[in-house]
Amino acid sequence: MRGYDLLELLSSGHSCDTWDAWSHERGCRVIVRRGDVRDEGRLLRRLTHPNIVRVYEVHRDWIVLETLSGSTLAALRAGGPLSRDDAIEMGRQLCSAVGYLHRQGWLHLDLKPDNLIADGGRLKVIDFSIAQRPGPVESGTGTRRWMAPEQEHGGVATEATDVWGIGAVLRSVGLDLEIAEDPAERPTVADVIRWLDGLQGPRPAHTRQAA
Repeated sequence: MRGYDLLELLSSGHSCDTWDAWSHERGCRVIVRRGDVRDEGRLLRRLTHPNIVRVYEVHRDWIVLETLSGSTLAALRAGGPLSRDDAIEMGRQLCSAVGYLHRQGWLHLDLKPDNLIADGGRLKVIDFSIAQRPGPVESGTGTRRWMAPEQEHGGVATEATDVWGIGAVLRSVGLDLEIAEDPAERPTVADVIRWLDGLQGPRPAHTRQAA
């Protein structure tokens, strides 16, 4: 990895390790993920959305991502409850990112507070390591407590699977959105945005983000 200094191991998983690193070419801190990450990198290279982490480089077994200076939603929750307005805005930004991802034909499948970073008032979705096209998933795909029933037991993942994840995240910050066990009975991402708008009232048109 010429041109990079690995500074600190941030996390170690079964498929990859995540490092805080220094890029000599860019003259700044970056995130390096090493391991089985090529598919994740290729997907991120195709995605351009303000609420999705940016990738700088994609190599055979490592990728370079932007460093986000904020905190995970899990850390923010540990420090105390979010205000209702902050939770609603966070939900809108999460829905915007997930809706965009779905329009590209992909599912995230691991939406949880540890994979959401609040950075300067903007929420960013990270860790696309198990993202896939809609279709069959093996049982246990995702993170227990946050995964939909079809992920827990094995079944077919659809956009509704990520809606379950959105609902779980929103409930964790005090917004009680009930999501049905049956994927066919769940709201769409656009429905969730309308529900969030109803909690606070619509924003001015020039600040609204599409699902």
